[in-house]
Amino acid sequence: MSIIRKLAGPEQLIFLFVILVFTLTAYNSHGYFHADEHWQILEFASFKMGNIPGDQLAWEYRAQIRQAIQPAIVCQLRHILPSHTSPFAIILILRLLSAFGAITALFLCSKAMKISTRAELSTCLLVICCFWFIPLLCVRFSSENWSGICFSIAVFLMLLKDNSLRYWHYALIGLLLGFSFLFRIQSIFVIAGVFAWLIIVKKEKIANLSIIAALACVVVLFGVMIDKWFYGNWTFTPWNYFDVNILQDKAADFGTKPWSFYFIKIMEKSLFLDGIIILASLVAFVIIKPRHLLVWVIIPFLVGHVLIAHKELRFMFPLVYFVPFVVFTCADRLKVSIKKPLIICLLALNIPLVLVTATLPCHPSVEAIRAASMDVRRNKKVYYTEENPVNTFGLANSFYTDSLNNIEYIKVNPGEIVDFSTTQDGVYFYARLSDLEQLPPTIGARNMNPFLPSLVRCFAEHDIPGRKFLDGYCHYTTYELVKK
Repeated sequence: MSIIRKLAGPEQLIFLFVILVFTLTAYNSHGYFHADEHWQILEFASFKMGNIPGDQLAWEYRAQIRQAIQPAIVCQLRHILPSHTSPFAIILILRLLSAFGAITALFLCSKAMKISTRAELSTCLLVICCFWFIPLLCVRFSSENWSGICFSIAVFLMLLKDNSLRYWHYALIGLLLGFSFLFRIQSIFVIAGVFAWLIIVKKEKIANLSIIAALACVVVLFGVMIDKWFYGNWTFTPWNYFDVNILQDKAADFGTKPWSFYFIKIMEKSLFLDGIIILASLVAFVIIKPRHLLVWVIIPFLVGHVLIAHKELRFMFPLVYFVPFVVFTCADRLKVSIKKPLIICLLALNIPLVLVTATLPCHPSVEAIRAASMDVRRNKKVYYTEENPVNTFGLANSFYTDSLNNIEYIKVNPGEIVDFSTTQDGVYFYARLSDLEQLPPTIGARNMNPFLPSLVRCFAEHDIPGRKFLDGYCHYTTYELVKK
């Protein structure tokens, strides 16, 4: 009985809930959070598969500034799987791998806190659940997420082992930091912070520093060979990126923002309470533990991005794995009379949103393609009002080419959709909720996502704090059109 109680303890149940939420989110989160996740990874992979010519790719391909490791992973996975495997299945596998990596990082995060009691461990796991955007961001097959997974595991490994690091630990840390750079060049700020902490605070031996640096360089050289395979010539994409986006200031063409951008957006695009807690905890953590490794990692990363003129909130996403550690460490210093109500309030606000995002597609355009491609009927049509689901941002969506057979995409005004009577046709409508009111009275619309809650509509249609992250969910939705 003691074994059963141990396995069914509150911390185990909460951890199982975390696994369930991440798995469910990965399964339902079709599409991309940001365009680069598709057009600079999946479309680049589609190019190497022969589905699209290079001159139809995003400009980053011609500038050779995108490291090719993630397109290479997609191509290799496609090669391993049976030839009839759906591209949606390929991406699902990659999202599940992302979820596994994220859960590993967050598990190490909870272990790195060196929590002594089961009650504190349960509270720590609850903190992970307290922020609804963590599962949503951590299942992405994006450069930000995979880079964050790699360097957060390296950081938590250093915190876990502390003074008991062996040579193979240093080698693993070097590999992880090298891959974090390979996935996203901007992780150089984290790597610089790690080395600064090891040298200044920990007084690490030169031999151990050399192991980390050597293994990281081996990974970077491995990346150079992958880029040679992808681009067809020897090139050093990190330098190309720095030259084009920093020296030539190409990134500024996509907009520049003031130094305060990230702090304002963290508040604006999350629930304000979440944003306040995260920022306040960060400030408190820096003051309380100025010599802590996370301070030396987060501050260089944050300052480096603040100094770069072009800013996007997604650039901060790799730091999401440190949020539970920072928040829990600061909350642990609060009186129980304050900490307990605060956690209850966070759970009440965030758990519903965690469940909402776990059941929704990440980008509705890909959900429209998926719905039509899974329809076994002979003729399939997808009507759309403004945004063509297979040609968003003016770039072709070729990765799902195999799924587009026998699917016709037609731009219409909702009132012009003609009646149809044959059951051999699958007819879909990719549109806003308001467009349904303009459909002819003889045509009904069935939402393809039966889990779409009214709460999300409320967020999407009203100016509620936190709606920015959910904008895409309801502005466009896929409906199956049926005869009334």
